Amino acid sequence: MRILGIDPGYAIVGFGVLEYDNVHFKVLKYGAITTSPDDKFETRLKEIYDDMNVLLDKFKPDCMSIEKLYFNTNITTGIDVAEARGVITLAAAQKNVPIFAFQSENSRQNRFNRLRRGSRHYHQNGKSRLLQEQVRAVQGQIRREL
Repeated sequence: MRILGIDPGYAIVGFGVLEYDNVHFKVLKYGAITTSPDDKFETRLKEIYDDMNVLLDKFKPDCMSIEKLYFNTNITTGIDVAEARGVITLAAAQKNVPIFAFQSENSRQNRFNRLRRGSRHYHQNGKSRLLQEQVRAVQGQIRREL
């Protein structure tokens, strides 16, 4: 199974492509889609959409996992991220890639602790746990659909 994982944003869209053979994971590619703050917002959304289509065409994932949005205090930024998330999910939907959206059960507490501690190490461990949770949930959902 090939999984495309997405951390949505409009300045930076993080992605990772994994291959899973029911025993081992293999990282095929990871990186970021970036847009310039000097460009108009609609231009940035188009760049994200176009780059997502390149990723989807190149790796042909069996499914896409995308983080649910969490609004803290800056709702204006959250709305812009939601628009970017919309073009990301549109690109996948147009290619009939199943989309699974996840939010860690403890994401609010994890985010609070990460902000409070300011620890990059904590942030990376949190992302790793989130990815593991997402893969387990995708596997369970696919099994239920089969």
